[in-house]
Amino acid sequence: MGIAHVSYLVFLSVAGEQVEVETKVAPVAWTASAQLGMGQLDGGAAALLRPRLELGGSKARAVLSAPIWLDLIEHRLRNNGERQEQLRPRWLGRSHDPETYLGFIERLAYETADHTAAVTLGTVSGESLGHGVLVDHYQSTLDPLRPHTGGRFDLNVGDVSAGVLCGSLTAPHLVATSLLLAPLAGTAVDPDRRLHLGIEGGLDPSAPAGSGRRPMGGGSLDLGYTLVRGDHVTVETYGAAVLLSTLAAGTHTGLRLEVGQDPATVTGRLEAVWSGHDYTPGYFDIAYEAERLSDPESGRPAKADLRHPKGLGARARLEARAAMLRFGAGAAIRERDAPLALSAYVAITSERLSLAAMWSQRSLARFADLGRIGRTGAALVDLSVNVVDNLFLFGQARRSLRGDGPRRQPVFDWVGGLGLGLASAEAGG
Repeated sequence: MGIAHVSYLVFLSVAGEQVEVETKVAPVAWTASAQLGMGQLDGGAAALLRPRLELGGSKARAVLSAPIWLDLIEHRLRNNGERQEQLRPRWLGRSHDPETYLGFIERLAYETADHTAAVTLGTVSGESLGHGVLVDHYQSTLDPLRPHTGGRFDLNVGDVSAGVLCGSLTAPHLVATSLLLAPLAGTAVDPDRRLHLGIEGGLDPSAPAGSGRRPMGGGSLDLGYTLVRGDHVTVETYGAAVLLSTLAAGTHTGLRLEVGQDPATVTGRLEAVWSGHDYTPGYFDIAYEAERLSDPESGRPAKADLRHPKGLGARARLEARAAMLRFGAGAAIRERDAPLALSAYVAITSERLSLAAMWSQRSLARFADLGRIGRTGAALVDLSVNVVDNLFLFGQARRSLRGDGPRRQPVFDWVGGLGLGLASAEAGG
């Protein structure tokens, strides 16, 4: 069978096509696996046990995974001041937190047969609304010890599309909604439905600010026009205005190009951004969960308290996908004298190999910063290799911040081990 595995940032699964049956009742394909590994977590020896079950039908898919991290060594200080180490496994999950158990939901998805409605539950990973002027590749968590299970609902009826995004079912740091319509569809002015109007809104109900918390969010109005619409090429231009709840405002003007046809496409976006005082483009982005909190170590305030000069900046993004490959890279600069932000990811999946890698640096002031992670960057590598039949080797390495509240420190975690997988005849092909 193929590898059944999931990375923290990029979901990867290998399964065969479902078998057609004459009864018109789609069979349920399933895969099951268990992983056992050893490594380092928070600087100490740790073990990972992860059972995983995936069920898939014609319209629904369920993936349940219970990553159980164990701290292996207990450290004690004797009366004489001597430090003693003793093997005593301890679960690192927060047993009092409902998010711990909701985190066992890796993914639940359902889509209607006519594709008008779809709902997804799980870790919110790389989600955007519209052209990403307000919600841009939002990630609900970057820490395997701090799961956040959220969801997304999308509805498409005729020329109207609507969506709702929630970063967590219990304590969301982002609740967002979007509405996209073709206002002149069916008229002589726009018979081909080339003009699109988008409205987006996002809110963090309890964003850290000053010495307390307050709601923080914003709204955007997005107007786009499709210049070229072909079987293999689409060119769109757009403009958007954004207003944050702090009354900071900005405008985005961009060009979007898509080349290819499913399953192989390349998409590029180039955008000029005018930022007013204290405005942040793509406010809810991949690093929002880390940057919403202040960082006393570096002196950076909470994101809601950040102050910026006005200026002209730019954003660019390139994404490519094929049958076995996904790649993406993004760059942004708020204004001329601001540091550059860069990010990239790659995912490769086949019958015997699964690889996901991600790198991000939010503050690049000079070339040497490319190799620095520090307190403003993150990196992850996740690899699985099918060695024989149902056995596979896996390894993960991750560098980012960990901690509750402002007291967060850079950590380097890694784990490697062996996995065993099984699959039904429908999944195994």
